[in-house]
Amino acid sequence: MVDTTVPYAGLPPTAALGRGPPARPWGVWATLVWAGAGMLFISLFEMANWGWGLKLSFELRIVWGLFGYCVIAAGLLLAVRATPVPVGDYLGLTRLRVRDVLLGIACFIVLPFVWPYISALIKQFIGSWPDDRFDQPLSGLILALALFVTIIVGPLVEELLFRGFMYRGLESSLGTVATVLITGVTFGLVHALYGYGWDHVAGSAFFGLVLGLLRWLTGGITASFVCHALGNAPSISAIPYLVGKLLE
Repeated sequence: MVDTTVPYAGLPPTAALGRGPPARPWGVWATLVWAGAGMLFISLFEMANWGWGLKLSFELRIVWGLFGYCVIAAGLLLAVRATPVPVGDYLGLTRLRVRDVLLGIACFIVLPFVWPYISALIKQFIGSWPDDRFDQPLSGLILALALFVTIIVGPLVEELLFRGFMYRGLESSLGTVATVLITGVTFGLVHALYGYGWDHVAGSAFFGLVLGLLRWLTGGITASFVCHALGNAPSISAIPYLVGKLLE
């Protein structure tokens, strides 16, 4: 009888352990297509306002923002589930660590000391565009919804998109430096689609680079989300006014 047993030492390591090739995310172009679709979707409201001169109310903008962010989150989940990479690993949803939260807070505290110099450079080379779209009276309910979208939902979904989905898809092919630069610049450019001027776009790109560095340092989006959320929060001087509006 012929012995057909294959010696263990002759097997490739992955075959011997019953493992396949390492799970890979979407490639560069597919990542950019998925992310671009999300950015365009959330920007449809402003694009309609520009192109058709609809002059839609700020209340509708807030409601659309909440709806759009929810759709983007669902789309990201769908895109990630189509790959063998676990959702948490793909989107940078690491275990919550106190040091990541503290790093995000520390970064937010340091940024105001750096921002005047960045702002001066932006104004010198790009100029400034006044934006009066948000100078509108709001009811207490709409104001609460606006704060929720601006401080929680928006930063969370944008971090999932830029420092989660895009970061993971680009880094495996382009490396960390290129990924931080691309996600940061893209984060700035999407604010042009939101209807902001180029001075705000440049400032957002700088902020995106900082958030990308936090993603690289921590391996997840906790610190970048904390810093992003705090950056979107109103200043302390505005809190009494906001509380008064909410209690009306």
